[in-house]
Amino acid sequence: MFPLKTLVGAAAIACSLFETSTATATQWESVVRNADEALYVDLDSLRMVDGHVEAQALHTYSKARTLGQDWYAHRSRVMTYRFDCNGEKLAFTAFEMRSGELGSGETVIAGTTGGYMFPAASDPLDGKLMGKVCSPANLTRAERHGGDAGRLASR
Repeated sequence: MFPLKTLVGAAAIACSLFETSTATATQWESVVRNADEALYVDLDSLRMVDGHVEAQALHTYSKARTLGQDWYAHRSRVMTYRFDCNGEKLAFTAFEMRSGELGSGETVIAGTTGGYMFPAASDPLDGKLMGKVCSPANLTRAERHGGDAGRLASR
C-alpha cells in the first residue's frame, strides 16, 4: 500500500498535467450533427491567408465511408479549408482521412489539393460550415490570429 502523502502528490501531478493538456487542446465547436455524421470546426485554427479565412474542420461518421468503389475506408477526416466569405466559396487545401471516429485511429490517406474554389451552396454541410466560420465573431477571431495579418478581401 502506498503512503497517503505519495497518493496525494501523484494526484496533484495528474491534475496539473490534465489542466496543461486541456489548456492547449483544440477548440472544436459543433457545426452540425445527425445520426450518421457530425461536423466540427477548430476555432483555434482560424486565420487570415491571402484575404481568405483558413480553418480546420473534422467530419466524423457513424459508419465507415469510402471513396470510389470501396477505396480508403475511413470513419473521420480532418480537412483544411480556405473560405472566401464575400464570394460564398470555399476550397479544400489539405485532408487526412482516419480509420477511427473523431480523428482517431490510423491515417488512411492524406494529402494536399490545388485549392480550387467552389460555391459553398453546392453542399448543405459546407454551407453550414461557411456560416459558422464567416460569422462576424469568427472573422474577428481569424483576423486576431493573423496568418498574413490581412483583412478580409473587399471588406
